[in-house]
Amino acid sequence: MAGKNYMPPLSKSDKINIPFSGQFIKNTLENLLISIIRKQSNKNNEQPNFNAASFHKNNIVQSAVMYINENVDKRLTLKDISKSVGYSVSYISAVFKKHLGTSLINYFLKVRITKAKQLIEENKYSFNEIAELLGFDSVQYFSTQFKKIAKLTPSQYATMLKVSKYNFDDVNSYLLK
Repeated sequence: MAGKNYMPPLSKSDKINIPFSGQFIKNTLENLLISIIRKQSNKNNEQPNFNAASFHKNNIVQSAVMYINENVDKRLTLKDISKSVGYSVSYISAVFKKHLGTSLINYFLKVRITKAKQLIEENKYSFNEIAELLGFDSVQYFSTQFKKIAKLTPSQYATMLKVSKYNFDDVNSYLLK
């Protein structure tokens, strides 16, 4: 018989499958270690400004960002994101806005548009295909959101890429012949 603090190991049926829990624990431990190192390296022996609540909220933001980045091609809702992190929509939205200065939905939209820009640069997909790959309801909605974030329509962005790749020195030497 083991001591009074002995806990028998969990069987496979007793274990709980929590998505991203390993990554969340890793991020939490990394942040804790960074805080400890900063405390030890403080030359003036002053107490570091370690706030457990801020530390916890930072982990929530990191978990949400990680989930968004891993699911950029899906039609996520605030409820999906909050469920993945394990907190209410209102709490996560408030924490996210405070730490990153943008709403959760706007951040997700920016990530999707960044991915759309990469796909446009690859020049392998039509705008319809890109909209579908990134989970937009329609190419019109995709174009509207793209313009809202990038300040250009997808076709203007593609044209700008083509023009920027074009070597104007070659044009000038051709015209001067």
